[in-house]
Amino acid sequence: MPDAVPSLRRLASAFMSTHCSPYARPEEDPVALVESCYKAISWVLRTHGDRPLRRTWIDQPYGEEEITRLEDELLPAMEGFLQRINEIDAQLEAAYEAQVAQVQAAMALVAEPVGAQAVARQQQARQVGTVSVL
Repeated sequence: MPDAVPSLRRLASAFMSTHCSPYARPEEDPVALVESCYKAISWVLRTHGDRPLRRTWIDQPYGEEEITRLEDELLPAMEGFLQRINEIDAQLEAAYEAQVAQVQAAMALVAEPVGAQAVARQQQARQVGTVSVL
């Protein structure tokens, strides 16, 4: 379970990237919905005690058998989903960071010769100025 739920830092990062994203608002994020459902179901199962779980659309509440199925089947499936999402997010972040590093390296290479050329021109202008004065 600890690996299934992202760390606080990752949650904040995910929230900020989703919050600021031009592609989706936080309430439109299906992964956030699954994570929210996972947390809610986990809380309900932890706090229900030995009482049956009432459902809104059926007259028969969930008994021990259905609760066991939720714990044994549904929660692990949701954990697996969230773990896989974390792996995909990590791959995307790594690829993005690598791309940013490449762009920064390319910009540094381009900026360096331009700066060196400017220094050479300044030195040349000083020499020309000195020569012309003589």
